[in-house]
Amino acid sequence: MELNKENLRQDIFKINDYLVNDYLELRLEYGSTEIYVNNKRFMQCKRVVFNIPTDNISEYDEINSIDEATEVDKQINKLYDNLTYTCKIDPKEEFIVHCSNLQAWYECGYDTRILHSNLAFPLLKKLTEAGDLQAKRVFKEEIAKRLESGYAPTIEYLIQGNYLEYLSKDELSSLNIQNIYRSLLNESKIYSARKLKEWSGIEPIFTETNVQESYKVLIGKRWIDDARELEEWSGIKPSEDVVQKGYKVLIAKGLVYSARELYDWSGIEPIFTKTAIQRIYEALFKKGWIDEVRELEKLSGIRPVFTRSIIQEYYEALFRKGKYYEACKLEKWLGINPVFTEPIVQSYYKALFRKGRYHEACGLKEWSGIGPKEDTIQTVYKLLFEEGKIDRARRLEAWSGIKINKDILKIRAY
Repeated sequence: MELNKENLRQDIFKINDYLVNDYLELRLEYGSTEIYVNNKRFMQCKRVVFNIPTDNISEYDEINSIDEATEVDKQINKLYDNLTYTCKIDPKEEFIVHCSNLQAWYECGYDTRILHSNLAFPLLKKLTEAGDLQAKRVFKEEIAKRLESGYAPTIEYLIQGNYLEYLSKDELSSLNIQNIYRSLLNESKIYSARKLKEWSGIEPIFTETNVQESYKVLIGKRWIDDARELEEWSGIKPSEDVVQKGYKVLIAKGLVYSARELYDWSGIEPIFTKTAIQRIYEALFKKGWIDEVRELEKLSGIRPVFTRSIIQEYYEALFRKGKYYEACKLEKWLGINPVFTEPIVQSYYKALFRKGRYHEACGLKEWSGIGPKEDTIQTVYKLLFEEGKIDRARRLEAWSGIKINKDILKIRAY
């Protein structure tokens, strides 16, 4: 029977429940679409999150399943700076879409490619358990077909969801297990590959190329423990080239501790140029990541070189952000004190008072020899009152001994 979506839409719009077949039904309850199997609630349908716009239809030419289409749709939306994937439709329209999708799924023989895996497989399993003969006929076949699809996220979903337990050892061994391994290892899904080995009893055939490619992905994602496990399993060490590129990627992102983990695992010393390291030091300093700077010095063996004026800029940036302790770390490490001036110190006090960090304000007073002025404190009172942070203003009043100006108290009229 050919599915007429327009007629189906008109029929469903008049009702709040829709019978797909003797086992599968959808109901619109309290604004949500619920799936029922054998008259028992199975799950609530999630929002419709996938939509293929006609003006970008060519982007989807190579897709083989809704799983892949959803991922392509996300990437396209990111490309166009559109971070909202949810179709904003009312509950009734959404109910109609779900009914249409599940009707099509049934009429296509429960082909799991036309629903997202996290719905298709649990639902197919439930229909099989309920006695649906068509579901029983295709359940194992769909698992096997999608395992051999080459699409790693779906393969991982089936493995993590323990769907392999529905296939016998003989049924598993009849599949191209090495291709399944390649799909997983190419996406660095080590844990799932391990589980596949447990279920199938077949070891993967590792090649230098696919293992090194997996190392690149794992290092880039900071999954050093997984990389270590892959080395133990495959017996193949990471190459010098892969490790050095890994250092560059991690260090460029300021992930110094991950770079240290990479060194501890690989034993390969990073090769840095002084110019490149200096640029990274400057970026880390600007973010106030002093611990990372010190760790990078240990890792690279290259001492950061800064002029007095640059160091002063870093101090001022830290104080403006109220990062008193980070400034102390910087002073202890470099042995160079900041130059304190009255305007700069008063701006530091403002940042600390607004955050209620009075202990650090005491430290700043001792360090700089400059105390907070009444004007500074009154300015902070006003800001706190405007932000509704009355308790914090009262604590500052108690700490400083300076009374809140009467004009500021009027702000509390509400």
